[in-house]
Amino acid sequence: MKRLIAAAILTALIIGICIAGNVIVKEFCKDTNSEIEICRKLCEKGDWEAVDKKVKDLKKSWKTRQRYMSVFVNHGIIDDISVSVSRMPLFSNKKSKSDFLAECAEINMLIDRILGEQEMNIESFF
Repeated sequence: MKRLIAAAILTALIIGICIAGNVIVKEFCKDTNSEIEICRKLCEKGDWEAVDKKVKDLKKSWKTRQRYMSVFVNHGIIDDISVSVSRMPLFSNKKSKSDFLAECAEINMLIDRILGEQEMNIESFF
């Protein structure tokens, strides 16, 4: 009986960690997408000073988020997002609208991929 209780507690703990991880990842993805959307809109307006400021904020927040997300998400995707985020200031400093918007689209695509992998379905378990 004691083993059954221990197994039930461990199972509940694992399920709780999985659910918490899923919630954290989805929230971080939503926040990052929001920041990218703001950067994209500022770029389209041509407000490069505001873009530079927002990109600095994005780099800072992404550095924090990636530490937590790397526990639950494929490291390759996290690394790809980190590379794209680190390239954004280069394009904003050059005022290269097309390259900057391409990086925004790349990050959005990678975040969508993360969200797709976080979905609960039968393929997730096998």
